[in-house]
Amino acid sequence: MDYKTFLDTIYQRHSSNVKLGLERMEAILERMDSPHEKLYGLHIAGTNGKGSVAAMCEAMALAHDRTTGMNTSPHLVDFCERFRINGVNIDYQKLLQIYFEWQKDFDETEASFFEISTAMAFNIFHREKLDHRDLRGRTGRQIGRNQSI
Repeated sequence: MDYKTFLDTIYQRHSSNVKLGLERMEAILERMDSPHEKLYGLHIAGTNGKGSVAAMCEAMALAHDRTTGMNTSPHLVDFCERFRINGVNIDYQKLLQIYFEWQKDFDETEASFFEISTAMAFNIFHREKLDHRDLRGRTGRQIGRNQSI
């Protein structure tokens, strides 16, 4: 599967598969050995300014030689923008590798677009052994998915 096919695949799950509750998210994270429980960082939520606050927190941590991960949504140009390690977007090859590793679990749990991207962020951040990670929360239809932290 190439990058475009990957994007087409996960985008198809965007609006047709939203279910309230944390059951699917918790099931996915449990299958991943609960990476969200092994991370330290900030969960930034609210109506406005989440991206700016996350960027400032990332910059402050990097200025003090800390390792950082940041997960935001939506992205502006490319899906990889959602996953930043030490101020740099994740490489799409690494993103595809992680997706393929967990694709069976995403399919079995009928994970939504947001559940997939959130679970992948937790997994990426745990693998990178980061000092801090910033998770920018969302409100509205997707409420609760990143509340697993």
